[in-house]
Amino acid sequence: MGDVYKALEQHSEAYMQYLQSVSVHRQTSIDGISVNTADTLIYLGDIKSRMQQYDQAIEHHKEALSVYNKLSGEENNQGAAGALHHMAFNYKAMGQYSDAEDYYKQALAMRRELSQNGVSEGIARVLNNLGDNYKAIGQYSDAEDYYKQSLAMYRELSP
Repeated sequence: MGDVYKALEQHSEAYMQYLQSVSVHRQTSIDGISVNTADTLIYLGDIKSRMQQYDQAIEHHKEALSVYNKLSGEENNQGAAGALHHMAFNYKAMGQYSDAEDYYKQALAMRRELSQNGVSEGIARVLNNLGDNYKAIGQYSDAEDYYKQSLAMYRELSP
């Protein structure tokens, strides 16, 4: 139901549905730790971000990262990289560019480590967002470098 309310941009309703889902996932998993719990925490953070409640979004994403880190496997590492990326986005939205840079770089390092050949859409997306972050603080040379890396990777991914 949360996805339906999210699609309808009924953010408060979506948030309440996701909150109920997290509760169920915690109750039905060992020590409240599961991929479903972490994924739903990401959804909660996304809704808070859409509501421009960035500090609350970051808290949900941090909690998701903690859950992903307690799990094993590549899928969970991808989830952790996604949580870092989400946190960076929210820090940037709050104008905390240094924090955003730190989290983007952590996400980038993790995505590169998980990549088979150093090329993925996730890496390209983080590179682009790092470019946005540098552009926002007037570091245009750095922004250009990251944009070029991102563009080259997207071109490499295109058939």
